[in-house]
Amino acid sequence: MNKAARNLGCMIAVVVAVSMLALTFHYQMRLRLLEHRVVVIQPGKWVWVECQTDEFSATIEEVTTSGIVVFVAAPSPKGLPCKAVDIAARGERRYFLPFQTLGGVRVGEQEQWTNPFSI
Repeated sequence: MNKAARNLGCMIAVVVAVSMLALTFHYQMRLRLLEHRVVVIQPGKWVWVECQTDEFSATIEEVTTSGIVVFVAAPSPKGLPCKAVDIAARGERRYFLPFQTLGGVRVGEQEQWTNPFSI
């Protein structure tokens, strides 16, 4: 019984570790490849409801552990910044978007990144 419990514990640890690596790759590495590129930000549905923010063109300046910092050319998107969903201004035409506020990121017409856990 002890050996079976230990094996089960090891299997769960491996699954958790692989899941964490996959999420890190999805949220960090894929978005870092888009840094300093002009992309189209697709807000999550709740962002549209709370802030009335449609998709907009921006340059990803930085990918952090909890979101991205974008630079938006004039004019700034309607509804930003938006305290209801924690989208904050980080200077003139710069915004911090937490991961949960992002629905997806496109370059041109090609979808580059989608968020399975957006609000």
